[in-house]
Amino acid sequence: MHVAFLANTAWLDEELSQLHHLVVGLIDESVTVTQVLPGGRAEGEVSAFGRRVSWHEGRRRWRHRGRLLGLKDTLGGPREVDVVHALDGRLWMAGADLIKAMGCAGVFTANSGADGALATRLMRKVDPSRATVVAASGPLA
Repeated sequence: MHVAFLANTAWLDEELSQLHHLVVGLIDESVTVTQVLPGGRAEGEVSAFGRRVSWHEGRRRWRHRGRLLGLKDTLGGPREVDVVHALDGRLWMAGADLIKAMGCAGVFTANSGADGALATRLMRKVDPSRATVVAASGPLA
């Protein structure tokens, strides 16, 4: 199995240690991991394990969809991704576009109550048998 984690600067600023745990835990279970991270993140900040792919994160969130979708060929091919995991609600629509283009499954992490309404829109956009929204905490679930 191969998982690609989509992260943005806002999520990394708050949850960097969670990324480390996710990457190491999955690698320990023999899962191939690709970290799709904003360009310019200090090398020492992110997990040294797994493959890293960078994307250009700009101020305009609507451009993120096209920029992340442009990574389809980089993530596909000989290192085909089985699951795209969007770690922040601001990346969900980009992740949905990516999973449809790549024909893989998707996981979308809800980190706040505001993600609830977005989850309803998201699930209309994706195949619900190949995508799921997971809550980051019990109260959010």
